[in-house]
Amino acid sequence: MLTIYCLRHGTTLWNQQRRIQGRQDTHLLPSEVSRLQHLELSPAWKQLCWYSSPLMRAQQTAQALGINYQILTPWQEMDWGHWEGQTLAHLRQEHPEELQYQEQRGIHLHPAQGESPYQVLQRITQWAAQESAQPSAHIPKVIVTHKGVIRPLLAAATGWLMLDKYPTRLNWQHVHGFTWSPTQGWQLKSLNIPLSHPPQDSQKSVANEKK
Repeated sequence: MLTIYCLRHGTTLWNQQRRIQGRQDTHLLPSEVSRLQHLELSPAWKQLCWYSSPLMRAQQTAQALGINYQILTPWQEMDWGHWEGQTLAHLRQEHPEELQYQEQRGIHLHPAQGESPYQVLQRITQWAAQESAQPSAHIPKVIVTHKGVIRPLLAAATGWLMLDKYPTRLNWQHVHGFTWSPTQGWQLKSLNIPLSHPPQDSQKSVANEKK
């Protein structure tokens, strides 16, 4: 069984502007780099194997935390195609019928020239299947990644079809844990873990979020 802890990258200017970033290689805000540099990580996190999406905002997050990491290309952000650089408000104004149609597709939403959340899930699951066969499969991994990757994982682990609100609230500055196995697929492990707390302190997180 694989244990994966996902940390979303820090805030960028496009995050503040509510622009869809996708594969655009945006950088963190200087203030966000400073915030991350001043975070006190629990020593337990530092002992795990860290990885990052190849996009700069994810790598900068790991670097600001003072973490040594390796690149995992499958964990890069969803390709939003022609929607990248746009805001949802703009898309609703300029292409209301197309946006309504796509939003009704949930996990199969598919921007032109991009990919769907379901396709993101497929590439992550393919990576998990390959990784589970490695000798290091039992070692928990922390991956600095993106909201467009974590959301499909949450969908797979909960049965959420991404047609309505999140089934549980996520704090995007915290870590979210999942497990994967060939027999059980993706399962929730623990949610909303502060980096100041060790992973094992958060086993009650899932239960608390469902109350």
